[in-house]
Amino acid sequence: MEISSANSQALFSSYAIQSANAAIVQASKRLSTGLRVNSAADDPSGLVIASNFKTNIGSYNAALTNINTGIAMNQVADKGLSSIYSTLSKMYNLAVSSYTADSTTTSGAALISANQSAFAAYKTELDSLASAATFNGKALLSTSGGLSTSIQAGTSTTDTIALSYSSATSSALGVSSNSVSSSANAATAMTALTTAMNTVSGYQVVVGAQANILSGRADFVTSQITNNTQAYGNIMDANMAEESANLASATIKRDAATAMLAQANTMNADIVKYLLKAYSG
Repeated sequence: MEISSANSQALFSSYAIQSANAAIVQASKRLSTGLRVNSAADDPSGLVIASNFKTNIGSYNAALTNINTGIAMNQVADKGLSSIYSTLSKMYNLAVSSYTADSTTTSGAALISANQSAFAAYKTELDSLASAATFNGKALLSTSGGLSTSIQAGTSTTDTIALSYSSATSSALGVSSNSVSSSANAATAMTALTTAMNTVSGYQVVVGAQANILSGRADFVTSQITNNTQAYGNIMDANMAEESANLASATIKRDAATAMLAQANTMNADIVKYLLKAYSG
């Protein structure tokens, strides 16, 4: 009976050592990798869910890159339109100056001539600004008939944002043939320039609305990345404090089980010695 009890204690102690060693290995692995799930065996269903979250994170990161590209493109158009509007305003000032100048005087005639030279230079600058507003090979403000494009802004193929830009060349704005070489021409130019500035202001409204849409979508996608990353971490990441406690606990249990196994083995040896002595005597 005593021998059976000792053998039973040895078996329990051996099992406890194996269990503690397994717990030590698991805790050590999690502490070294920082992951709770290091293989499918650790949490099969959790790994599948985490993989979906990881896919979402990659997709949303790609979408965010596209959105930021769209923001950069839109900023090029916005800056170009601001510069074009400023140039149109300067041209309008020259037209007013020529319109009110007295061409019958030497100084008035000289002023009109100087205004015309500046006006012609500004028209050239107007077209240069429109042509310079390009992004990744796309002519944003000089494409005849305007430019329409779209960017992938989400995980679905239909989740896109449409962007549109209008031509803002001197020809498209209707000021290419204007001059300020006389009071009459200046008056005509003032009317054309007023219309052109209103047109550019309308373009700026569109670009500004697109900027707001892009910014809002960027915030949304960023929140999706954050949420999916957190959800992924909740499944995959190890609780370092908990695993440290598990390692310490498993180590104590292993040491205790080892001591019990040694005691059980000693008991068996003592019983055998006693029986041998009894039968020999």
